[in-house]
Amino acid sequence: MGGMAAQRVVIDVNKRKDLAVKSIVGVTPVPTAGVPLPPEIKAMFEAASTNNAMTCNMINNSLGERLKPLLIKHILNLKNTTVAADVFKNYFYAFSQTNFSDQSSQLKQPFLVFIGQYGQGVCEEMVRAVFPDLYPHAKLQVLPNCGHYPMVETPVYLMTVIKQFILNVS
Repeated sequence: MGGMAAQRVVIDVNKRKDLAVKSIVGVTPVPTAGVPLPPEIKAMFEAASTNNAMTCNMINNSLGERLKPLLIKHILNLKNTTVAADVFKNYFYAFSQTNFSDQSSQLKQPFLVFIGQYGQGVCEEMVRAVFPDLYPHAKLQVLPNCGHYPMVETPVYLMTVIKQFILNVS
Protein backbone atom coordinates (compact mmCIF):
# COMPACT_ATOMS: atom_id res chain seq x y z
CA MET A 1 0.00 0.00 0.00
CA GLY A 2 3.05 2.25 0.03
CA GLY A 3 3.01 2.63 -3.75
CA MET A 4 0.20 5.15 -3.64
CA ALA A 5 2.06 7.12 -0.98
CA ALA A 6 5.22 7.10 -3.11
CA GLN A 7 3.31 8.50 -6.08
CA ARG A 8 1.86 11.22 -3.84
CA VAL A 9 5.33 12.14 -2.54
CA VAL A 10 6.85 12.37 -6.04
CA ILE A 11 3.96 14.49 -7.34
CA ASP A 12 4.33 16.84 -4.35
CA VAL A 13 8.14 17.02 -4.61
CA ASN A 14 7.83 17.91 -8.29
CA LYS A 15 6.09 21.13 -7.25
CA ARG A 16 9.16 22.24 -5.30
CA LYS A 17 12.38 23.77 -6.58
CA ASP A 18 14.57 22.70 -3.67
CA LEU A 19 14.01 18.92 -3.98
CA ALA A 20 14.25 16.38 -6.76
CA VAL A 21 13.32 12.75 -7.32
CA LYS A 22 15.12 11.00 -10.18
CA SER A 23 12.92 7.92 -10.47
CA ILE A 24 10.21 5.91 -8.78
CA VAL A 25 9.71 2.21 -8.21
CA GLY A 26 6.26 0.90 -7.33
CA VAL A 27 6.22 -2.58 -5.79
CA THR A 28 2.71 -3.92 -6.49
CA PRO A 29 1.43 -0.34 -6.09
CA VAL A 30 -2.10 0.93 -5.75
CA PRO A 31 -2.65 3.55 -8.47
CA THR A 32 -3.41 7.22 -7.82
CA ALA A 33 -7.04 6.49 -8.71
CA GLY A 34 -7.28 4.22 -5.67
CA VAL A 35 -8.97 0.85 -5.68
CA PRO A 36 -12.68 1.21 -4.96
CA LEU A 37 -13.91 -2.07 -3.53
CA PRO A 38 -17.28 -3.78 -3.48
CA PRO A 39 -19.02 -3.90 -0.08
CA GLU A 40 -18.11 -7.54 0.64
CA ILE A 41 -14.39 -6.92 0.05
CA LYS A 42 -14.56 -3.70 2.06
CA ALA A 43 -16.05 -5.69 4.96
CA MET A 44 -13.20 -8.21 4.71
CA PHE A 45 -10.57 -5.44 4.96
CA GLU A 46 -12.37 -3.83 7.89
CA ALA A 47 -12.50 -7.20 9.69
CA ALA A 48 -8.83 -7.88 8.91
CA SER A 49 -7.79 -4.89 11.01
CA THR A 50 -8.58 -6.94 14.15
CA ASN A 51 -9.30 -10.49 12.97
CA ASN A 52 -6.14 -12.56 12.42
CA ALA A 53 -7.98 -15.40 10.66
CA MET A 54 -9.43 -12.93 8.13
CA THR A 55 -6.01 -11.33 7.71
CA CYS A 56 -4.44 -14.75 7.03
CA ASN A 57 -7.08 -15.47 4.38
CA MET A 58 -6.38 -12.15 2.70
CA ILE A 59 -2.61 -12.66 2.82
CA ASN A 60 -2.97 -16.15 1.40
CA ASN A 61 -5.12 -14.81 -1.43
CA SER A 62 -2.69 -11.98 -2.19
CA LEU A 63 0.13 -14.54 -2.39
CA GLY A 64 -1.78 -16.52 -5.00
CA GLU A 65 -2.84 -19.26 -2.57
CA ARG A 66 0.33 -21.22 -3.23
CA LEU A 67 2.71 -20.77 -0.30
CA LYS A 68 3.12 -22.44 3.05
CA PRO A 69 1.27 -21.24 6.16
CA LEU A 70 4.61 -20.34 7.77
CA LEU A 71 5.09 -17.42 5.37
CA ILE A 72 1.50 -16.28 5.88
CA LYS A 73 2.04 -16.31 9.65
CA HIS A 74 5.31 -14.39 9.20
CA ILE A 75 3.56 -11.65 7.21
CA LEU A 76 0.73 -11.60 9.78
CA ASN A 77 3.29 -11.19 12.55
CA LEU A 78 4.92 -8.30 10.68
CA LYS A 79 1.53 -6.62 10.35
CA ASN A 80 0.62 -7.18 13.99
CA THR A 81 3.95 -5.99 15.38
CA THR A 82 4.36 -2.92 13.18
CA VAL A 83 0.86 -1.58 12.48
CA ALA A 84 -1.86 -0.73 14.99
CA ALA A 85 -5.34 -2.00 14.10
CA ASP A 86 -6.80 1.49 13.68
CA VAL A 87 -3.87 2.53 11.47
CA PHE A 88 -4.37 -0.56 9.26
CA LYS A 89 -8.08 0.18 8.97
CA ASN A 90 -7.51 3.86 8.14
CA TYR A 91 -4.82 3.03 5.60
CA PHE A 92 -7.25 0.68 3.91
CA TYR A 93 -9.69 3.59 3.61
CA ALA A 94 -6.91 5.76 2.22
CA PHE A 95 -6.02 3.40 -0.62
CA SER A 96 -9.60 2.46 -1.42
CA GLN A 97 -11.19 5.91 -1.26
CA THR A 98 -8.41 8.30 -2.28
CA ASN A 99 -8.19 9.51 -5.87
CA PHE A 100 -5.64 12.01 -7.09
CA SER A 101 -5.35 10.58 -10.59
CA ASP A 102 -6.01 14.05 -12.03
CA GLN A 103 -2.46 14.89 -10.87
CA SER A 104 -0.74 11.80 -12.33
CA SER A 105 0.56 13.74 -15.32
CA GLN A 106 2.84 15.66 -12.92
CA LEU A 107 4.89 12.50 -12.36
CA LYS A 108 7.31 12.49 -15.28
CA GLN A 109 10.22 10.57 -13.77
CA PRO A 110 11.12 7.09 -14.97
CA PHE A 111 8.66 4.79 -13.22
CA LEU A 112 9.11 1.06 -12.78
CA VAL A 113 5.93 -0.72 -11.71
CA PHE A 114 6.31 -4.26 -10.38
CA ILE A 115 3.48 -6.75 -10.65
CA GLY A 116 3.64 -10.00 -8.70
CA GLN A 117 3.16 -12.99 -11.00
CA TYR A 118 0.62 -14.49 -8.58
CA GLY A 119 -0.67 -11.26 -7.06
CA GLN A 120 -4.41 -11.12 -6.58
CA GLY A 121 -5.00 -7.68 -5.04
CA VAL A 122 -2.86 -5.56 -7.33
CA CYS A 123 -3.09 -8.05 -10.17
CA GLU A 124 -1.51 -7.87 -13.61
CA GLU A 125 -4.84 -7.29 -15.34
CA MET A 126 -5.65 -4.26 -13.18
CA VAL A 127 -2.15 -2.78 -13.44
CA ARG A 128 -2.07 -3.15 -17.23
CA ALA A 129 -5.55 -1.60 -17.49
CA VAL A 130 -4.86 1.40 -15.22
CA PHE A 131 -1.19 2.39 -15.11
CA PRO A 132 -0.54 3.04 -18.84
CA ASP A 133 -3.31 5.64 -18.90
CA LEU A 134 -1.94 7.33 -15.79
CA TYR A 135 1.75 7.00 -16.72
CA PRO A 136 2.36 6.23 -20.42
CA HIS A 137 6.11 6.31 -19.74
CA ALA A 138 5.98 3.70 -16.96
CA LYS A 139 7.67 0.35 -17.41
CA LEU A 140 5.52 -2.53 -16.17
CA GLN A 141 7.40 -5.63 -15.09
CA VAL A 142 6.04 -8.92 -13.81
CA LEU A 143 8.11 -10.36 -10.98
CA PRO A 144 8.27 -14.14 -11.29
CA ASN A 145 7.43 -16.48 -8.43
CA CYS A 146 5.78 -13.93 -6.15
CA GLY A 147 2.44 -12.46 -5.26
CA HIS A 148 1.79 -9.16 -3.51
CA TYR A 149 4.81 -9.23 -1.18
CA PRO A 150 7.95 -9.61 -3.33
CA MET A 151 9.98 -7.88 -0.63
CA VAL A 152 9.26 -10.96 1.52
CA GLU A 153 8.83 -13.62 -1.18
CA THR A 154 11.79 -12.84 -3.46
CA PRO A 155 13.81 -10.07 -1.75
CA VAL A 156 17.19 -10.67 -3.39
CA TYR A 157 15.72 -10.75 -6.91
CA LEU A 158 13.59 -7.67 -6.19
CA MET A 159 16.57 -5.66 -4.93
CA THR A 160 18.68 -6.77 -7.90
CA VAL A 161 16.09 -5.55 -10.41
CA ILE A 162 15.55 -2.28 -8.52
CA LYS A 163 19.30 -1.66 -8.44
CA GLN A 164 19.56 -2.28 -12.21
CA PHE A 165 16.71 0.16 -12.85
CA ILE A 166 18.23 2.89 -10.67
CA LEU A 167 21.68 2.46 -12.24
CA ASN A 168 20.19 2.67 -15.74
CA VAL A 169 18.32 5.88 -14.84
CA SER A 170 21.37 7.57 -13.31
